[in-house]
Amino acid sequence: MIWLKKHTDQIQALIDEGTPESFTYAALRCRLALEAVCYHRLQVAHDYIAAKDIQGWQPGKVVKQLMREIDPKITASFTLSISNRPVEPDAPPFTREDFEAEEYFEVGRQIGFDSEKIAKIWQSLGSFLHVRLPRDSQDPIETFGSPSAIGKKVQEALTLLRDLEKGTLVTGGFGEVVKVTCVCGRENARRAAPLENGQIVSCINPNCQERWTVEIEGGSIGFVRRILTIPCHACQTDHEFQEMPLISMRRHDIMNFPCSTCGEVNRTRWILARHSEPARPPRPPHEQS
Repeated sequence: MIWLKKHTDQIQALIDEGTPESFTYAALRCRLALEAVCYHRLQVAHDYIAAKDIQGWQPGKVVKQLMREIDPKITASFTLSISNRPVEPDAPPFTREDFEAEEYFEVGRQIGFDSEKIAKIWQSLGSFLHVRLPRDSQDPIETFGSPSAIGKKVQEALTLLRDLEKGTLVTGGFGEVVKVTCVCGRENARRAAPLENGQIVSCINPNCQERWTVEIEGGSIGFVRRILTIPCHACQTDHEFQEMPLISMRRHDIMNFPCSTCGEVNRTRWILARHSEPARPPRPPHEQS
């Protein structure tokens, strides 16, 4: 990832400056660079996961979710190569030895990383970006931390970033893809292997609120649209609506919709309601011995 070089050069320049201020700024640059590494993985994987489905902003959590829901190899190291001639449709290679006998050219290399390690370094760097609380009235307030303490963690981050800098390729994962076309017209793709029965996924169009429930039966994967049904108060004709716009309504918001059958205008809003549990039958008395 050649773009990382601008970060590592700036971090090294701040280290070479050698002041408490420069080491603090180096910690900040390292932290930003680590976030950029993790978010770059998300960027190339966004064709398979909606921004609305990302469950946290912390870089370690983001990468863990990508590994869980797209491909565990999204943080792996590998080299991608292509043969110098296309496979003959009538005479494809049949064995591993046949494939290995072909001549290959390198397309690129992905340098992997440990998401747990990145999360720990990122968290540790954050501790140097705050002014230390004074312990008593005589304790001076230092705006910047100790270069020796900050330097150890900055150097650890810089070593990791320089290793990642050698990569020339970042992928959004591999594997079979299943697709569903949204009512907004956007085609959605998901990696088949990580999908779970009952999982809820959102449209990758950031301006669309459509969601589906994943249904897996045997080897078949389907997407069931999540809707809420509201009957017309006049003729009881059912009307289907996207789930998210309705459940996102505030308590006093009102949605008006005309009935497609009788033309009656319906007004819908969320209200508080009291729910009473049915009375429990009395317990039988204990038998006396």
